[in-house]
Amino acid sequence: PGRGAMTALSVLDGSEKWRWTGDAPAIGASPIVSVIGSHAQLVFKSEEKIVGLNPLSGKEFWRIPFKVQMDNTIVTPLVIDDQLITSDYRKGIRSWRIFSDGESWQARELWKNDRVCMFMSSPVFAGGQLVGFSDFRKGEWVGLDPGDGSIMWRGEPRLGEYATLISWGDNVLVFLEDGSLVVGKVSRDRFQTLQRYRLGGSKMWTHPAISDNRIVIRDGNRLAVFQLGER
Repeated sequence: PGRGAMTALSVLDGSEKWRWTGDAPAIGASPIVSVIGSHAQLVFKSEEKIVGLNPLSGKEFWRIPFKVQMDNTIVTPLVIDDQLITSDYRKGIRSWRIFSDGESWQARELWKNDRVCMFMSSPVFAGGQLVGFSDFRKGEWVGLDPGDGSIMWRGEPRLGEYATLISWGDNVLVFLEDGSLVVGKVSRDRFQTLQRYRLGGSKMWTHPAISDNRIVIRDGNRLAVFQLGER
């Protein structure tokens, strides 16, 4: 009580199925469920760790020490096969391999890049590369090689403080805080803008939702739905 916990509830009656109390909850970062090594895993950030649990039982598989300044961890973890990638305020961008030796689960760091840092924007995997919005240079799009974390390309600087990225095949949908949607194609050496649309007003900070060919956005003043063209 008073510290919070990761908790699973029954959909049918709301009863508690299990509770993990290994740490206080993080501020902002969303949990994900992903398959790692043929096992479904609930991956999330707590106040001082990144943790993987069995989503059915709450059993802890592994943990990684990960303390963010001011306890303000926002970036949602990204899993590509057995690779975990994340970033956060003044933490650079980092990657670990999550694996089982037959008896227990392990997390081994693969690489770290301090030349890129994502404070509020979560990276995505598109076109075979890691694409993100770094808060360095007052906001820039970047593409990284997920194998070693090296920078493949950097966009123009001074794009703002926040952007939401959604992978769309080899393209990326970028929602900017001023209410703009940028549709871009990822290549080996750049992010090419294909279309730019005006969807809303300022403060478009809420993560958009996509259902079939519709985008649901929330800006500072309204909730709105837009229809996408052919993919």
